[in-house]
This record gives sequence, C-alpha cells and structure tokens, in this order.
Amino acid sequence: MTRESSDLDIDVFATATDLDLYRQMKAGNTAALEEIYHRYASLVHRLAIRMLSTPEEAEDLTQEIFLYLWRSDTYNPTRGGLGNFLATVTRSRAIDRLRSQSSKFKVLQLWSQA
Repeated sequence: MTRESSDLDIDVFATATDLDLYRQMKAGNTAALEEIYHRYASLVHRLAIRMLSTPEEAEDLTQEIFLYLWRSDTYNPTRGGLGNFLATVTRSRAIDRLRSQSSKFKVLQLWSQA
C-alpha cells in the first residue's frame, strides 16, 4: 500500500463512526485501529495513570488495552459505546494489576518476617 492510499484511509476513518472503525479493525485494517487509538488513547492513558503508581505502568496498560481490543471479540456495540468499553476494560485491568502488586507485597512482607 502506498503512503497516499494510507493517508486516504486515515482521512476516511477520521469521519467514520466508532462501530464502522471497529468492524474495519476486525476485518484486519490496521488504519482503523490507528484511528481508534487516536480517538481513545488519551482517555485510556489518563484513567490508567490515575489508578496505577507509575507512568510506565500506565503506558504499558494503555498498550495492553489496545492490543486486547485488536485480538479479542469481547466488545458488543449493543451494550454501549467503544469509549465506555475501553474505560471499563482499563479500570478492570488496572484493578487486577493493583491486586497483583498487593499480593506480591504481602508475600514479600511475610517472607522478610520469617
């Protein structure tokens, strides 16, 4: 694909609905994923950084969320918007990470006391 056709896809996707983009992404179009990322990366990253302890963890979680969106088929547009779905998944994954960190910390505390 030439650079010109790639730019055309991005321009067309800029006016597409989230559902259209999601369907195109599921069909394997990476330009659609790029537009979804452009629309929602700041939302996902802001939520992740509020919940997690470091900017690096928030960046890692942001990448994980969009990789999850690309690989899974769990988004159901009849249940809500894409932004809400991404925020919910981000919150859930951040909580999972916090719980994991807490468990590891407790194990280290018990081990150091022994």
